[in-house]
Amino acid sequence: MQRYIEQLKEDFNSAIEKNSGIDYSWGIPGKKYELFSAEPDEIFPAKEVVGVSFEELPPVEMLTLQQAQEVLKIMLKALDSYGIRISFPGKNAPADIKYSEVRKLFEEGFHPGWTFSLCDGWCPDCAFADYCTRKDDLWTPEMLEEERKKNKK
Repeated sequence: MQRYIEQLKEDFNSAIEKNSGIDYSWGIPGKKYELFSAEPDEIFPAKEVVGVSFEELPPVEMLTLQQAQEVLKIMLKALDSYGIRISFPGKNAPADIKYSEVRKLFEEGFHPGWTFSLCDGWCPDCAFADYCTRKDDLWTPEMLEEERKKNKK
């Protein structure tokens, strides 16, 4: 698996080098989109944006914590080189949770220049709930646990 991780890192690095110095705040050069539309004209496949597709990213269960950290670091760097920012809720969430949640974004695709918030406001299903203090303003521990139980049924 480590050789595969190294290959992923090489692919991400290639995307970073290819993008060096290009402003992607309004989309991928050469692609059609409307500058002032509320919604973008196109969501670009992850493979087209950063050179790696959702299918190429191993599920977190196949990675060690160290490997998840390595891939997450270069993955975020590659996304950042295209102006794509990821906002994580809470603090000190482990790399495996962050990797797993960012990996999900690769399935849908990206629009360069966007910021993706991984907080959708619904704490019971949130992977980051145990690391986030925002939920404490809205949910008591008992309410949160009760809602989680309802959702598992």
